[in-house]
Amino acid sequence: MRTYACLLFYVMIMKKEMGLVDMLLEFVFELLLEGVVFATKDKKVPLWIRMIIGFLLVALFAGVIAMILVLGVFVTHKAYMNKESIFGGLLIVVLGVVLIIMSVYRIYKYYNEHYKKSEVL
Repeated sequence: MRTYACLLFYVMIMKKEMGLVDMLLEFVFELLLEGVVFATKDKKVPLWIRMIIGFLLVALFAGVIAMILVLGVFVTHKAYMNKESIFGGLLIVVLGVVLIIMSVYRIYKYYNEHYKKSEVL
């Protein structure tokens, strides 16, 4: 997967669609995110560090979802005040709501798979 991403970035630089700094930042953030996700699952890392990293990761994704919702509300409000179509803003809001529903479902499913079984035993 990483090789494919590097190849894609190389092609984008050659086509001048993405600058070198953009490519380097994207690559560094991808490595950081992979490292964080790996660290939260690794049993060799102390539990308190995994909890902090997991909390920061959830906060990051919650912040991104909140920004999508706020953007949708602002776009809808601006379009409504200018008597334009509010379809684009509503579509962004629906995307944010769908992301929230999917996140809650995924957390619920993970909790049921990992913690409900241990309580029964």
